[in-house]
Amino acid sequence: MLIGPKNNQVDFDRIIYADKNGDLEVLGQTTLMIRNIPIKFSQADMMALINVQFENHYNYFYLPKDLKTQCGVGFAFINMTDAIYILDFFLEFNGIKWSEKVEKCNSNKYCEITYANVQGLDEIKLELSDKNIMKKTEGSIKPQFFEDRKADQEEIKQILHEY
Repeated sequence: MLIGPKNNQVDFDRIIYADKNGDLEVLGQTTLMIRNIPIKFSQADMMALINVQFENHYNYFYLPKDLKTQCGVGFAFINMTDAIYILDFFLEFNGIKWSEKVEKCNSNKYCEITYANVQGLDEIKLELSDKNIMKKTEGSIKPQFFEDRKADQEEIKQILHEY
């Protein structure tokens, strides 16, 4: 499912009430774009930061890298195993100043979390299927898939109760 640029803002109320309201569009929106990442951050750095609280809540992560400069390009993609996990992830990262979140980081950039244009693991795989990055052998630069990770339904109920 593709999302247009006008619809890329995360809407808390729609996520919270999506199941109750049968809002299949929002329930299917699980892929986020993380913007304004300092270019010195590697994919491993970002995943370590995310894994502190969200390790089992996502099944795909990719921080593209400029292969000539060996630097990140300033954004990444993450697919949550359930749309409800977006709420805590958004609150944790959206609007943070990287230099205040990460020790020894002197970036003045502020993180921005939006929906990605390509949504869901199946669409991501389709989008990447013919890309050169998938042919690379160095695992640290390739998109990372964790398909064994599934949403914990009891945890989702607890999160919904908190909101």
